[in-house]
Amino acid sequence: GKQGDFQKMVAAHMRKFGYDDVFCDNAGNITGIIHGYGNGPAMGLFAQYDDSAAAQGNDCENYLEGFVSALYTGAAIKRALVPLRGDLVVGIVAGSRYNAFGTEYLFKHALKKHAGKFAGIVLCEPTDSKVYLGHKGGMEYQITVTGKMDKSFLNNKGVNMLGTMFPLIHEPEAVSRTL
Repeated sequence: GKQGDFQKMVAAHMRKFGYDDVFCDNAGNITGIIHGYGNGPAMGLFAQYDDSAAAQGNDCENYLEGFVSALYTGAAIKRALVPLRGDLVVGIVAGSRYNAFGTEYLFKHALKKHAGKFAGIVLCEPTDSKVYLGHKGGMEYQITVTGKMDKSFLNNKGVNMLGTMFPLIHEPEAVSRTL
């Protein structure tokens, strides 16, 4: 269909620009790799496209600046013979508008050998030429409450889990304001 036509067009441009490896995967992602000269960590340039728009034959103009900048930046680095210690991975990721399925699939399947080995990733998204911090990192809590369980909030014969956890509910928000 038309999504396949879009993928073939982007992949053809990657090949024309001299990317060393180019492939499309089952999630609709298009990936081009420019090999570095060593075994250093990879760098990534990732952009998204609306695969549902591509499948319907609509243009992906909301994502055009992002994936075109990733595509041409990779080409410019290849053409300039920049000495890369590790691979440069350019990923045009499908489906990011609604979920992260394309990104998850890309890293679990197509980029297995690079997983956990990226020195950095640049997200190529349209931002009106302003630089933004896209992600401050992740935080996860695992809290264990011990004692005899009591289902009643007013009964003091055991430990009420909700009453114990309530003071902690606002803690992640308070921590995030300090980052």
